[in-house]
Amino acid sequence: MTRIVQDLLLLARADAGTLELRHEPVRLDALASGVIEEMNGLAEARRVALSREFSGPVMIVGDERWLRQMLYNLLDNAIKYTPPAGRVRVALEGRDGGAEICVSDTGPGIPEASQSRLFERFYRVDEARSREDGGAGLGLAIALWIARSHKGDIKVESRAGEGSTFRVVLPQG
Repeated sequence: MTRIVQDLLLLARADAGTLELRHEPVRLDALASGVIEEMNGLAEARRVALSREFSGPVMIVGDERWLRQMLYNLLDNAIKYTPPAGRVRVALEGRDGGAEICVSDTGPGIPEASQSRLFERFYRVDEARSREDGGAGLGLAIALWIARSHKGDIKVESRAGEGSTFRVVLPQG
């Protein structure tokens, strides 16, 4: 319950424009490696293979705290919705002076009808499964706010039964 209240307060402050973002150099590859390391325990507990594919060092200008939260939210979802013996992969590539981060999973995928609502607050594709894992439907809304606050965006590519890829594109800053 505390997490839900904190997430709601975050989104309310974001809507009100009272959250300030830092504009500092961030080594996105180091940040992503740290988040992957933090999430490794959850992946192991769920028997999900977690891997990374980085093109090398990637620097952008942004707010490390919020970028970390965005990647955490995306990885948390990918791991939670991937069945045992499945895989989650984080790919990072420098692109046009910015970065592209892809979080891909071998989970159940997302029906096409749900994809347009995926980033809405409180929206859950599968109500029963989401409640079981404790999700409130706020993580992707927060991730989208973070990406857009960095002048970037998040898109989802998914087919039911074939897994999902969340693609984050961030400019240099």
